[in-house]
Amino acid sequence: MKNLIKKSVLGLLLVTATLANANVNFENIRIFTGNTKSLNLELKNNDGGLEIFIKDIYGVELYKEEFNGTKFSKKFDLNLLPDGNYVVEIEGQTKINLLPFKVTGSKVEVLEMKKEIIYKPIIRIENDLVFVSKFSLNKEQLKIAFYDANDNILLEEKLSNDIMQGKIINISQLSKGEYRLVAKDSNRRYVHQIVK
Repeated sequence: MKNLIKKSVLGLLLVTATLANANVNFENIRIFTGNTKSLNLELKNNDGGLEIFIKDIYGVELYKEEFNGTKFSKKFDLNLLPDGNYVVEIEGQTKINLLPFKVTGSKVEVLEMKKEIIYKPIIRIENDLVFVSKFSLNKEQLKIAFYDANDNILLEEKLSNDIMQGKIINISQLSKGEYRLVAKDSNRRYVHQIVK
């Protein structure tokens, strides 16, 4: 059991090194404006099924599209949007890309300096162990809570404020059934169903 945990931690560190070296300069995403009140989005996808949103500053979804494939290209007509700040949000399996833009009159401006990548927690189950890890460039604290099917809390913990955060939960003593792991950072809540 100790060897399995050591090997798993080593694997987690290798994933961390890979993520730490990942390119965060949005080279696979191109967002630009034209001469009209529009926004063009082109991307090369390597993060599984995507959900693409346009949201206002309050997080209200104005547009949503699901995409499964490798190359995406779309021109968004923004003529009906009032002046204000908005964001194109691209959610994949491992990360969320936030691409803010501003609408002023007939002009659309991509806010290049405010682009952001949020890495989602990765939850993996192997035998009776649940591995939770999260890569956070901003060192945001991740809070995790583990619930049974009756919403009784079995574990609640705040992880360290490091770039790489992780926790291994041993569920070998739990009875068979459905469980839920909730992970929260400062902006988002992620829910993962676990069946033992």
